[in-house]
This record gives sequence, structure tokens and C-alpha cells, in this order.
Amino acid sequence: MKKYVLGSMGIMFLAGCALFMQTVATPTFSPGSGVYTNSVTVSVDCATEDATIKIKRSVVFYSNANLSLPPAVTVEDEWTEYTGALTFRTNIYVVVKVTLSAYAEKEGMKPSATNSATYELRK
Repeated sequence: MKKYVLGSMGIMFLAGCALFMQTVATPTFSPGSGVYTNSVTVSVDCATEDATIKIKRSVVFYSNANLSLPPAVTVEDEWTEYTGALTFRTNIYVVVKVTLSAYAEKEGMKPSATNSATYELRK
């Protein structure tokens, strides 16, 4: 039996029959993007049962409230498996902007689209 896979279309041909691969649901964030005071705790969820969620954080720290100066520090993570709610805090910086990106995958299915949410934390 020959197996052919056509990349981005997500179509697999087995013995001349086309099987359409389902796509994993796109992860969602709770709460959603917004401006928060001091801290926020974010949960990521996927409607596809038993899907593995992968996340990546990009954090920008500002030392002034109107963001007119360049960021003091910028940090970006690699993709990692989501294991539970994440809490972000302002700490010593006046403003912290966190962009959280997520996608989900499950064996035998096409990975989900990537979704992002941005959280601005102010003292």
C-alpha cells in the first residue's frame, strides 16, 4: 500500500483514496488580551480532547509609563509545552507587555493555527 502526503493541504492518499485530516482546534486564552493592574493569571485551553498545547512568551519591560523610551529589557522563550496557568507581574518595571502565543497538536491530526494574546501590565 502506497502512502502519499501533500503538505499544506493536509490530504493523505492511501491506495488511491483521499483521507482528509482533521485540524486541531486553535487554543484560546482566558482572560483575553487587555490592560491589567500589577498582575494577570492566564489559562490556555484547546477544544480538541487530549491535544498538547505549545506556548511561547515574549516579554518587554518598560521603565516609563508612556512607553516613549526604548524597552529596558526584552525576553523571548522557545516553544514549550503548556502545563498550567501562567501568572505575569510588573515587579520593578512600570509597564510589562507580555505576548503569549499558542498552538496545539495531536497525533494523526493537522496542528492548529497559532493564536496570540497581549497583556499590558501597569503598576
